[in-house]
Amino acid sequence: EFPTNDQVPACVNLDDTDNLYAQYREYQITANVSDANGFADLQYLEISLYSNDRGSLYWTIRFDEDTSTFSEQSDTSNMISLNTTGSTNSSSSNTLNVTFFFTVHWNHTDTLNTDIKQFVTDDNPQTDTDWYEVDYDVETRLDFTTFSLNDGSGTVDRGDYNTLDGIVASGIVDYYGSAISPNTADIDVWVSCSDVEGGPWSDTTLTAGVFSVTVDSDNVVGLDTYSFIVVEKGEGVGGSDLSHASHSDTYIADRLIIDMQADDETPNNGVQVSF
Repeated sequence: EFPTNDQVPACVNLDDTDNLYAQYREYQITANVSDANGFADLQYLEISLYSNDRGSLYWTIRFDEDTSTFSEQSDTSNMISLNTTGSTNSSSSNTLNVTFFFTVHWNHTDTLNTDIKQFVTDDNPQTDTDWYEVDYDVETRLDFTTFSLNDGSGTVDRGDYNTLDGIVASGIVDYYGSAISPNTADIDVWVSCSDVEGGPWSDTTLTAGVFSVTVDSDNVVGLDTYSFIVVEKGEGVGGSDLSHASHSDTYIADRLIIDMQADDETPNNGVQVSF
């Protein structure tokens, strides 16, 4: 008897309806197969994630029924991590149910409307292959949904020059196109300005995507541009920016110079100047 893929594999914990977000959680995909000769006749089951046109294979994961082990069969770019000890399986009579637990990495290809190819073979060997339009979206990009500089003095984008920690750089980081924030343990935010000494500055303890870090103003009067990037935890300011586009804000370092002169020949002792 031929083995059979019984139904569409199901991911029970997708985010925002159909998304797999990088490093956000362990996703769970369950596959159900059967063999009229009994589940023990099954050899292994594979799930492969493909692009919507089925021209690009991203990865393949396998459960071997004979050895009761999980493995990654094709993932040359290390796009995911399969939890080989936490993934589960159950069997009864002719059926086998397998749940793969896996995490998407930051370097996974961003893709829409993916397809799954499911393959099962038994000991004879006989096989069954089916394609499924699961339409999962994989998203690794982040976004600064808000970001700003504020010196707290009324004119938020203009203030004293040469101040240390006088400006607050703050905002929120979410997954691109979502209101979901990445985990604190996975990202750092860096703010830098090439014309200002003392930087760059970082926040490595975000809470629900919210960051805040104090930065310095320039010791030279003028307009300065501060860049905001979000990187993988521990990568430092030189790490790859995970945001979908560049983000920056400007601040004018300024000062007021008062030049007072007195006429020595005709002094006026009654003059009072106030500011």
